[in-house]
Amino acid sequence: MAPEPRVDTREERRQKRKAAAAWTRRKATLESLFWAALAIVVVVYGNGTRDLLSLMILDDRVNKLFTFFGLINMLFNGLLFLYVYGWLGYVCKVADPARSETLAVPVAAVTMLCSIVSFMIALWPVFSVLAVVQVMVVTYGAVSALAWVPGVGPLAPSRPKRAPRPSHRDYEDEAEAEAEGEGEGGSEGRDATKES
Repeated sequence: MAPEPRVDTREERRQKRKAAAAWTRRKATLESLFWAALAIVVVVYGNGTRDLLSLMILDDRVNKLFTFFGLINMLFNGLLFLYVYGWLGYVCKVADPARSETLAVPVAAVTMLCSIVSFMIALWPVFSVLAVVQVMVVTYGAVSALAWVPGVGPLAPSRPKRAPRPSHRDYEDEAEAEAEGEGEGGSEGRDATKES
């Protein structure tokens, strides 16, 4: 006879899910550290003689108009980020502010895209094709570094969803059910009312 296959108990399945979730969190943390460190290296190294920020300010080959446009979009994107996570998340206590039905999230996506394209165009005269790689690494590193902002990434407090408050009608319905139950013979009547 063949041995019966072993069936995992509910506790073993729960432990496996817990271990998989812990590994996923560790992997996400390591990935965000990698991209943030790589972005720091790109910003500090720049073109080898100057860091990327002073290169963007001082080098005459950099397109200043697109640099300015990218900085304005970054500022606007930061303000939208503060609105979504600061105002909606902490002040208004929205459970998941990034998935709320506000127009700020798609507008932030558009400003982020405009900022990325602007910086690529601004740095193209200095780095040519390497400008695309540098801007994408710095952008992905900055987004990955947001995981370390309290309230956004692994440092985010878990916000349980609130149960809706009972209305006065709920209390009236309970009182009516109790009154009907007592009129039909005490607790037996209440049990019969609940079953139906």
